[in-house]
Formats: sequence, C-alpha cells, structure tokens
Amino acid sequence: MAAAAANVTGLITLSGNNRIVTATLTLDPSYPTGGSPSIAKLLGLNTITALIPLHHKGYLHEYDKANDKLKSYTVGGAGGSVGVEVVNTTNLSAVTVDVVAIGTTA
Repeated sequence: MAAAAANVTGLITLSGNNRIVTATLTLDPSYPTGGSPSIAKLLGLNTITALIPLHHKGYLHEYDKANDKLKSYTVGGAGGSVGVEVVNTTNLSAVTVDVVAIGTTA
C-alpha cells in the first residue's frame, strides 16, 4: 500500500487548467527510498508546480518535482541539523502531512 490522500479540496481555479489544492496525505506503511510516488495523481492533478507541506509530525518533507515524489527526512548528522532520508521500508502510516499544492489538471 502506498501513500493515500484525504480531504482533497480544490480551493481556487486559476487560469486555464491550473488549480490550488489542499489535502491530508497519510504516508506509506513501507516508505520507499527516494520518496512516496505519484503524489500528483493522489491530489487529482496531472502535474504539480509547487507543493508546500504544512504539518511535519516530527519529520521534514520535500517534494521532488522531477520524479513526482514526496521525500521524508529525519533530523540527523552533526548537531542534529542535517536532514537524513527515512530508511527504506520504514512504517510511516501513522504520519499525516497537510499540504497545499499548485498544479494542472490536464
């Protein structure tokens, strides 16, 4: 099972097929190295121009636009200031992330 989306709401329709969407993402029960895939599809979008994670639940999140993946990081490294990607197969199913995304529907 992969990441899932709930409460997907199209807030604003911009020009053409551009939309601003909000949603709550529940992360993977077996996190894949490189990030949770197919985020645009989960949000009802074809492409994502920008994705802003609003709540972190102890993790940092980054959207990989080139690969349409949401990457998750823990704090690690010298002094705890460097983000380290979550280890492959980590269960993140209890982690939810509220997001705002700007993208296209066609």
